[in-house]
This record gives sequence, C-alpha cells and structure tokens, in this order.
Amino acid sequence: MSVDYSKFVRKKINSYIKQLRYMDDIKETSPYFPLNVYIEAINGCNYRCVKCPQGIGLMTRKKGVMKFETYKKIIDQISDLAVEITFALWGEPTLNKYLPDMVSYSVEKGLYTSIITNGSRMFPELSEKIINAGVNRVVFSLDSSDKRLYEETRVKGVFETTLYNALTFLKLNIEKNAKVWCTASMVEHDNDEMHKQFIDFYSQFPFSQVYTSRYNNMQGSLPGKDGYVKERSRLPQSEWPVCSTPWHKIAVHFDGRVTGCITDYNGFCHLGNIMEEPIIEIWNNEKMRNMRKALLSKDYTSLIKQGLRCDKCNHKWDVSDFNNYAREVESQIVNEIMKKDKYFTVDSEEYKNVFKVLADLKNEKK
Repeated sequence: MSVDYSKFVRKKINSYIKQLRYMDDIKETSPYFPLNVYIEAINGCNYRCVKCPQGIGLMTRKKGVMKFETYKKIIDQISDLAVEITFALWGEPTLNKYLPDMVSYSVEKGLYTSIITNGSRMFPELSEKIINAGVNRVVFSLDSSDKRLYEETRVKGVFETTLYNALTFLKLNIEKNAKVWCTASMVEHDNDEMHKQFIDFYSQFPFSQVYTSRYNNMQGSLPGKDGYVKERSRLPQSEWPVCSTPWHKIAVHFDGRVTGCITDYNGFCHLGNIMEEPIIEIWNNEKMRNMRKALLSKDYTSLIKQGLRCDKCNHKWDVSDFNNYAREVESQIVNEIMKKDKYFTVDSEEYKNVFKVLADLKNEKK
C-alpha cells in the first residue's frame, strides 16, 4: 500500500494556505494542527556525530525505544489531523526493530512517511522491508563525499559501509519502481568547496535531491553561529523575530511525551504525554500557550528557567523566523510540484553509476 500522492499534495497545500492566512493575526492558540509530526523511534544512536547533542553527550534524559503500541496511538490520534510524519529527532530510527511495521501502519493511515537516517544500518534486507512497507521519503545524512572528513564528522561511522547501503537502497528503489523520494544531505559548512564536492559526487547517483541543510546551534549548545546570534541580538528586542516552530511543528519523544520545539533534545519543555492526553488537546494546552506567549512577547525568561535557551538559538533569526514562513511555504510547494520529474529508471546514467561504485566497494572488501 502507498499514500495517494495527489491527495497528499492537495492536503498539504490546503494546510499551508490556512496557516498563511492565520499568520496575519498570530495568537497564543493555534487553530491549525501541524502538517508534519516529528517522531522519535529511539533516542539512542550508534554514531557520535560532532554536530549533534546526542553525539557529544549533551542529551541526558532517559534512553529508550518507542513501543509499537505507543506509536500506533500517536498515528491513530494524528491521522485525521496531520499530513505527514518524519522519523527523526535524537536517535537513529533504523535501530528500532519495529520500523518497517511503523512505516506500514502510518502509510495505511494515509500519512506521507519520511525517515531521516545515517544509513549505517540500512542493510539490503532492511531496505527491502522499508520499501515494501511503502515509505515515501528517505533522507541519507551523509555530510561528506570524503572518507576522512565523513568519519571525522560522523564519529564511529564507516564511509564505505554507509555509501554501500545508500546506493543499494537506490538500486532497489529503481528496480522495484517504488518511487521513494531519496535525498542525500549534508549540514551547512563554511567551506564552499566541500559543499560543491558533496553536490557533484552524490548528483551522479539516482538521488532525487542533494542538498545542504541549515546549521542549527541547538539553542547555543553547539559551537558556531555565536557571533551571528550576538550581532543580531544587539537589535532592539521589539525587532527580534518570532520563532514560528510552536505554531507549525510538534515532536513526540519515544515515551509519548510531546514538545513544541524540535530542538528540545532534553525535553526541557515537555507539554504532555499522548498516553495520558490527546495530542489535539496538548496542541493548545496551557503549557503550549505559555510557550507561544513567551515567543510573542520575546521575553524568554520562563523558557530559560525550564532549560530552553531560545535567546541563544540561531534558527529564530533565519529558518524559523515568521517573516520567512511564506517563502518557506513557496519553496515546499514548488518542491512537491517538481517531484514528478525527479525519479529515475534502469536506463538512466545515474542507475548505471550505482553499479560501477557498488562493484568497486565489493572489490575493496575482498
């Protein structure tokens, strides 16, 4: 079974239109549930990435794996509210043994389903199960086309293994005519040449998209962007942007607890638990309204006391700035429209390139 893509696009665009209308008069209560729900299948990871709070040991909350029953409860609650789900946040989703079943369940419920993975565990058998389950989008977080740089950034990762897994997934995707939207991504870097090399290298393969994601300093927890934030913070507070995240995004941690900020890696501002309270009620409960009130007033005192450092976050100045939301929506809509032209066949040069590199990787193993 797969999601009706045309229906998904219509629903997504209609949801965007409603949210854009609401932007003219933002309040502490939001009448529109988020399009996308971020789900943490597990908050453990086999990597120690240098650009991740999990990787450098900043995440101190209890570790755990989402139970399938918890997941089903989430999906049952959001299937008539949301448009899509993304397996992401603070762990490697392929480490949850129920992942193929989870994908199948959300797809059956009509939700466009994405997975963001480091690719290390995406072995051929698992790839086939996930494709057969009907997954719609898989993002391989690859970060570099250079073995040394990759393994320095994605500590405990092995470049050849991840590349082999990613290319095998692409091969299966084409041979099964599954039309999974496959992406190669890297985190924004100051080195323009590294970015160009990444784009050039992965564009030779049948990835539907190769892109750079914006760097997130995780509320100042990670190095970088400090000067950027400090410089902009000199502006009068009245001119500071309002972070749009709690109005159009929501995240569910492995144990069912909900947070209104997807960078809240330690769950400082848990708003409730879907095992105890319906997510539609959590969406506008007192804790969520207070969070939005703090962002609207630009007085982060109450959030800082809980541990959420919105004052140090770089995303409110660019990615999450409400003033940029219309542009982000336009980009998303164009991206969906263009997708029909970004799938590959067995006759494509990109597919043939997969075979060449897979053969080289196999020879290296011998």
